[in-house]
Amino acid sequence: YHYFIGRPDQSVTTTNMFSRYEQQLRVMTFMFDSHRYDYLMSLPKRQKVYLVHDLKQLYAVTSFFVICGKDNVKARKAAWKTFVKHCKEIDPKLNRILKYRSYVTWINWLPWCIKSWIGSIAYKVLAKKMKLGA
Repeated sequence: YHYFIGRPDQSVTTTNMFSRYEQQLRVMTFMFDSHRYDYLMSLPKRQKVYLVHDLKQLYAVTSFFVICGKDNVKARKAAWKTFVKHCKEIDPKLNRILKYRSYVTWINWLPWCIKSWIGSIAYKVLAKKMKLGA
């Protein structure tokens, strides 16, 4: 079962996800804390590829919902910086993979306002292409 965020007949919409960015950060923090680089590299190849891919997707979704929200920008910046700092301290190797080899790597070097603008446009294009949401 695939739960596509943004469909009008579901309880979870993009508006709700933007307003609940802290919950998304908690989920990503939990996922990051429960996986370690050394453990992932010791797994069989297919399982390792699957878990790293899953973490990259979750990192991309989390960064999108935190960065692209229009309300409470200062709190969002602070929460994202705290999350990134936490990841660097806990497991620098896994953090490097998620930050520099994920789907949103290109957005990491942009100023916050440009990240938000580009992220919003990218989501609209992908949502239209993939027929997500209304």
